[in-house]
Amino acid sequence: MRAWPSRWESKCHDHAGSSRRSTRPRVVELIRSTGKTARQIARELDLTETAVREWVKRADLDAGRRTDGLTTAERDELRRLRREVRDLREEREILRKAANRSARSMRAAVAQHRPGHGLPQELAWLRSLRVLTAGGSAVASHRRLVRPH
Repeated sequence: MRAWPSRWESKCHDHAGSSRRSTRPRVVELIRSTGKTARQIARELDLTETAVREWVKRADLDAGRRTDGLTTAERDELRRLRREVRDLREEREILRKAANRSARSMRAAVAQHRPGHGLPQELAWLRSLRVLTAGGSAVASHRRLVRPH
């Protein structure tokens, strides 16, 4: 006879992930209190032995009994940091493409500009930033803005 109903017989199995998360501490405690092996408990509860062993390992890491892996808090932080790095790389790529597009339109505006006719409308904002110098071109000035030394 089983100590608990199997995961398929359980009434709280509507959300598989949440029911397993609430089961994990009970399974770990059952292993520790009864002295049975993970294999024995896994068979009794109709769980995979690998999953039960992983739950015990994570509980031991979180409790400080083991040091050969990451705690739950460390895993969460690593996951968050990886997501943040991925987002920052995407943002950098978007900004790089926008800067390239802007530089192309600026080169086109400079190419169409006739000397002695004033600053093209597309480049007027650069004068307000004091980027255009007497000896430099608008494209070179834009490059200084995009890639400062």
